[in-house]
Amino acid sequence: MPQQWPASAIAALILEGFDDYREQFRQITNGARVRFEQAQWQEIQQASAARIALYEECVSAVSASL
Repeated sequence: MPQQWPASAIAALILEGFDDYREQFRQITNGARVRFEQAQWQEIQQASAARIALYEECVSAVSASL
């Protein structure tokens, strides 16, 4: 039998997951200028890939917690 959660608890989990996503996205993005100015092309590619993968990772984590 599935567990029944109040809507407010579900909303809080989703919001927490979204906040976590935005913080990690911001951290990755904050280094973009320096990476570009220092011609760190591999690091730029890695950061871009990390940002793309981040959404799915965060959504999966929230889904697993529900």
